[in-house]
Amino acid sequence: MTWSDNLRAIGRGIRIAARVFRTKRPETVPAPGAPLPEIAAAPGELRAIEAFGDNPGNLLMSAFVPGGAAGKPLVVLLHGCGQDAVQFAGDSGWIAAADRLGFTLIIPEQTSKNNAARCFQWFSLDNTRRSRGEAASIAAMVHAATGTFGSDPGRVFIAGLSAGAAMAAAMLAAYPDLFAAGAAVAGLPVGTAQSGLSAIRRMASPDTRRTTAQWVAAVHTAAPPGFAGPWPRLSVWHGQA
Repeated sequence: MTWSDNLRAIGRGIRIAARVFRTKRPETVPAPGAPLPEIAAAPGELRAIEAFGDNPGNLLMSAFVPGGAAGKPLVVLLHGCGQDAVQFAGDSGWIAAADRLGFTLIIPEQTSKNNAARCFQWFSLDNTRRSRGEAASIAAMVHAATGTFGSDPGRVFIAGLSAGAAMAAAMLAAYPDLFAAGAAVAGLPVGTAQSGLSAIRRMASPDTRRTTAQWVAAVHTAAPPGFAGPWPRLSVWHGQA
């Protein structure tokens, strides 16, 4: 199989998982922001969006909005290191899926100004804490999109590959009231690294010393104070089998 074939297979698998995870979120989901006219997109149009609200993480945003997307789910797709976000969304089949199934697709993109390898900084607390850095930028994209395109705020999903997968897991932990579910493809668990160097170590050699309770505690620490659930569901894709 070629790399593109693998990406398409991964995309098909995650889309199946996303259709399974259609659980409605409780009323603790933050209300979407008011529609922003500057991000309006014509039906079926893929476009870059420059202004979507607060952007402390200095990320770029693209969106694909098919016709009839109002009331449908919204999916956030996070690319891996060094990848072109829109090309990744196309090669993995997500744009085609959004067009066929009618959901809005939000495509954040990392820049070399933030990270030389253009990796989402899942290992940095300044970028994964709620209302901080890249995490806050991605959340702002979701609020702007649900407010503008009329997506169902109870069916917001996030998926990612590699560094994008680790960031997707971090987003589910920091914003469990924003997402219904997510999928991590070849990612890492929340709290496994606290710097670029420790991220490299953990990618080469997983941390086997932590107990299950310690891993759970890392997720609970990232969540909003007093959050009692329910937690978003998570589909984990890893390994060669």
